[in-house]
Amino acid sequence: MGPSLTEILDAAAIGHFPPPDGATTVVPQVSGRDAGVIAFTAHSVVFTDEDPDWVRSTLAARHLVPDGTPVWSQQAVGNARSIRAFQAAGYRPIGAEALLLVPEAARAAR
Repeated sequence: MGPSLTEILDAAAIGHFPPPDGATTVVPQVSGRDAGVIAFTAHSVVFTDEDPDWVRSTLAARHLVPDGTPVWSQQAVGNARSIRAFQAAGYRPIGAEALLLVPEAARAAR
Protein backbone atom coordinates (compact mmCIF):
# COMPACT_ATOMS: atom_id res chain seq x y z
CA MET A 1 0.00 0.00 0.00
CA GLY A 2 1.29 3.45 -0.88
CA PRO A 3 1.41 6.56 1.24
CA SER A 4 -1.71 8.14 2.70
CA LEU A 5 -2.90 11.65 1.83
CA THR A 6 -1.65 12.85 5.20
CA GLU A 7 1.81 11.39 4.53
CA ILE A 8 1.94 12.98 1.06
CA LEU A 9 0.95 16.40 2.41
CA ASP A 10 3.31 16.15 5.39
CA ALA A 11 6.19 15.33 3.02
CA ALA A 12 5.25 18.22 0.71
CA ALA A 13 5.21 20.57 3.70
CA ILE A 14 8.94 19.91 4.20
CA GLY A 15 9.78 20.09 0.49
CA HIS A 16 9.51 16.42 -0.53
CA PHE A 17 7.02 16.37 -3.40
CA PRO A 18 5.71 13.48 -5.49
CA PRO A 19 7.89 12.87 -8.56
CA PRO A 20 7.03 15.10 -11.56
CA ASP A 21 6.38 12.03 -13.73
CA GLY A 22 2.87 12.74 -15.01
CA ALA A 23 1.45 9.99 -12.82
CA THR A 24 -1.68 9.92 -10.72
CA THR A 25 -1.63 8.57 -7.18
CA VAL A 26 -4.98 7.38 -5.78
CA VAL A 27 -5.37 7.31 -2.01
CA PRO A 28 -8.36 6.82 0.32
CA GLN A 29 -10.35 9.76 1.58
CA VAL A 30 -9.35 11.06 5.00
CA SER A 31 -12.99 11.71 5.84
CA GLY A 32 -16.28 10.68 4.29
CA ARG A 33 -17.08 14.32 3.61
CA ASP A 34 -14.07 15.30 1.53
CA ALA A 35 -12.89 13.81 -1.77
CA GLY A 36 -10.91 15.57 -4.45
CA VAL A 37 -7.67 16.12 -6.32
CA ILE A 38 -4.48 17.85 -5.28
CA ALA A 39 -2.26 18.76 -8.21
CA PHE A 40 1.49 18.99 -7.81
CA THR A 41 3.94 19.71 -10.62
CA ALA A 42 3.26 16.94 -13.19
CA HIS A 43 1.69 14.68 -10.55
CA SER A 44 -1.88 14.48 -9.26
CA VAL A 45 -3.13 12.91 -6.06
CA VAL A 46 -6.76 11.80 -6.12
CA PHE A 47 -8.25 11.18 -2.70
CA THR A 48 -11.47 9.24 -2.91
CA ASP A 49 -13.05 6.05 -1.63
CA GLU A 50 -13.81 5.02 -5.21
CA ASP A 51 -12.08 1.98 -6.70
CA PRO A 52 -8.54 3.04 -7.77
CA ASP A 53 -8.85 0.95 -10.96
CA TRP A 54 -12.02 2.86 -11.86
CA VAL A 55 -10.27 6.20 -11.25
CA ARG A 56 -7.32 5.22 -13.44
CA SER A 57 -9.51 3.84 -16.25
CA THR A 58 -11.62 7.01 -16.21
CA LEU A 59 -8.52 9.17 -16.51
CA ALA A 60 -6.84 6.95 -19.19
CA ALA A 61 -9.42 8.29 -22.52
CA ARG A 62 -7.81 12.05 -21.36
CA HIS A 63 -4.77 13.07 -23.48
CA LEU A 64 -3.59 15.83 -25.76
CA VAL A 65 -3.93 15.44 -29.52
CA PRO A 66 -0.73 16.78 -31.14
CA ASP A 67 -2.12 16.92 -34.68
CA GLY A 68 -1.99 20.69 -35.07
CA THR A 69 -5.38 21.22 -33.47
CA PRO A 70 -5.20 24.06 -30.94
CA VAL A 71 -5.08 22.81 -27.37
CA TRP A 72 -6.53 25.01 -24.67
CA SER A 73 -5.19 25.06 -21.17
CA GLN A 74 -6.15 26.95 -18.07
CA GLN A 75 -3.89 27.77 -15.14
CA ALA A 76 -4.63 29.74 -12.02
CA VAL A 77 -3.09 33.19 -12.26
CA GLY A 78 -1.22 32.68 -9.01
CA ASN A 79 0.33 29.39 -10.16
CA ALA A 80 3.52 30.86 -11.63
CA ARG A 81 5.24 27.48 -11.91
CA SER A 82 2.43 26.09 -14.05
CA ILE A 83 2.28 29.18 -16.24
CA ARG A 84 6.06 29.14 -16.81
CA ALA A 85 5.99 25.41 -17.65
CA PHE A 86 3.23 25.88 -20.24
CA GLN A 87 4.95 28.89 -21.77
CA ALA A 88 8.24 26.96 -21.99
CA ALA A 89 6.33 24.24 -23.89
CA GLY A 90 5.21 26.79 -26.47
CA TYR A 91 1.81 27.81 -25.16
CA ARG A 92 1.03 31.49 -25.16
CA PRO A 93 -1.55 33.29 -23.07
CA ILE A 94 -4.43 34.69 -25.08
CA GLY A 95 -6.89 35.82 -22.44
CA ALA A 96 -8.47 35.34 -19.08
CA GLU A 97 -11.90 34.43 -17.83
CA ALA A 98 -14.00 34.80 -14.75
CA LEU A 99 -16.90 32.47 -14.11
CA LEU A 100 -19.80 34.02 -12.23
CA LEU A 101 -22.73 32.18 -10.74
CA VAL A 102 -26.15 33.72 -11.19
CA PRO A 103 -28.27 33.39 -8.01
CA GLU A 104 -31.48 31.41 -8.42
CA ALA A 105 -33.59 34.53 -7.68
CA ALA A 106 -31.99 36.45 -10.54
CA ARG A 107 -32.41 33.49 -12.89
CA ALA A 108 -36.10 33.17 -11.99
CA ALA A 109 -36.70 36.90 -12.62
CA ARG A 110 -35.64 36.63 -16.28
